[in-house]
Amino acid sequence: MDTTKFCRKCKRENPVSARFCVHCGKEFGADTVMAMPALSAPADEIPCPKCGQPLPAKAKFCVHCGKPISAKEVAADSARGQSAPGAAGALPKAVAPSPVVPGSDLAALPKDAFPGAGHAGEARSGGEAESEELTSLYEEPGPRKGRKRLVIGIGIGVVALWIVVGVLVAIGMSKKEGDEARTDGAVAASSETAGTVGPDGTAKEAAAGTENKAVEAVAAEAAKKAEEAKNAAEAKAAEEAKKAAEAKAAEEAKKAEEAKKAAEAKAAEEAKKAEEAKKAAEAKAAEEAKAAEEAKKAAEAKAAEEAKKAQEAVASQEGQPADLAHKSAPLPADAAREAEEAKKAEEAKKAEEKKAADEKKKAEEAKKAEEAKKAEEAKKAEEAKKAEEAKKAEEAKKAEEPAEEPPVKTDPGKTWKVKVGSPSGFEGGKLDKGAVTKTLNNGSSAYIKCAEVVGRKNPKMAGKVGVKVALASSGGVTPTITSNTTGETTLGSCIQSRLRQFSFPKPTGGDAEFQFSLEFKAP
Repeated sequence: MDTTKFCRKCKRENPVSARFCVHCGKEFGADTVMAMPALSAPADEIPCPKCGQPLPAKAKFCVHCGKPISAKEVAADSARGQSAPGAAGALPKAVAPSPVVPGSDLAALPKDAFPGAGHAGEARSGGEAESEELTSLYEEPGPRKGRKRLVIGIGIGVVALWIVVGVLVAIGMSKKEGDEARTDGAVAASSETAGTVGPDGTAKEAAAGTENKAVEAVAAEAAKKAEEAKNAAEAKAAEEAKKAAEAKAAEEAKKAEEAKKAAEAKAAEEAKKAEEAKKAAEAKAAEEAKAAEEAKKAAEAKAAEEAKKAQEAVASQEGQPADLAHKSAPLPADAAREAEEAKKAEEAKKAEEKKAADEKKKAEEAKKAEEAKKAEEAKKAEEAKKAEEAKKAEEAKKAEEPAEEPPVKTDPGKTWKVKVGSPSGFEGGKLDKGAVTKTLNNGSSAYIKCAEVVGRKNPKMAGKVGVKVALASSGGVTPTITSNTTGETTLGSCIQSRLRQFSFPKPTGGDAEFQFSLEFKAP
């Protein structure tokens, strides 16, 4: 049985071979085609005036090319066809298709109305089976499928109803809370402005003012809490930095102390060695002197013995008694020999004494060199100790100074005002007042920065700060805060820190000092 296509746009019947709907001109596609058995016989066909293909007589669009078909073109074409020979009966007559909308009474028709439609898959193949599957979309669902759809629909409806009810309840509650809040605000405003409400309806203005004050109070409280939290965080960070600096300083002091002890132990060891060397040299010199003395005595005794023997020999030769020969004058050769030996012994003694003196001198020089070395090491240790103490003092000073903070955000064109007083009270060495004044005035940006840092906590800070500056002839700067009417000690610390970085002219004739003042005004 022939099938037809139904357009999803206009829901009307079309030939199965149509590419475009004959009623609305929409092009068919895989997702827009539905097929089912034809309900009527084919309608009368006419050729398309554009492409010449056959199409239903009442078609408004060509099913092949999709061009619109006008009545005039159809009439003219029909007239030409009738006048042409053999035109009569060229096209067979067919019953025009009736429009059928899916979901209409067509679905209620029994399956017997479409012979072979229930088992189309058994007698058809390929595209006809696919058309049969599309046709099944219009068939009446079974009882089980209908009940399932009904249950799903009811469930969806219940869920949607609950959602709507919840939304309405939430809207009602929020509206009620808003009304209560407005009522409470109006009551509070009316109670506060009971004596100021006039007959002209100023109660609304008073209520608005009260509401603005409440908002400002809340904002101020929030800002205060934020500032307190920030101050706590800054204090904690400063405390941690101070502890870290102290721990580092203690570690460095410990290392310096250990190095000092090691140097002292080394110096003591070297001194001990030098003392032992000195004692050894002195003992050696004494031993050598003793040996020389003994050698001298032995030489003298030997010389005396030899002289005695010589005299005895001479006396025996001359026949004189030994004692007389001993008393007689010695021979010239013997006397010369004795003198030579005595001279040699004296020279040996002097050489020994000189050697002992040289060794003693060397030991003394070694001792002096050792003492000088110890003094130099002690001096170096003292300098290292002083440098370490200066470093610790500098780190402690930096820890006490306020940390650098970004400037306070103020309105454009508004900033802190600082008036620098003229320096006075010069004492000590000679200073160029003009150069000092110029240096102080050039530091205005540093004073303003200190004011901005302190102004974070006290935006309305104002007052005068007195400063005394001591200048060393070497160029050192030592500022001291003599007075502070602002009530902010941090401001004084910041000013001292900035002044230490200034390059003041060096005084001549000794150290000098002077005083000046800074007057601060809030923007």
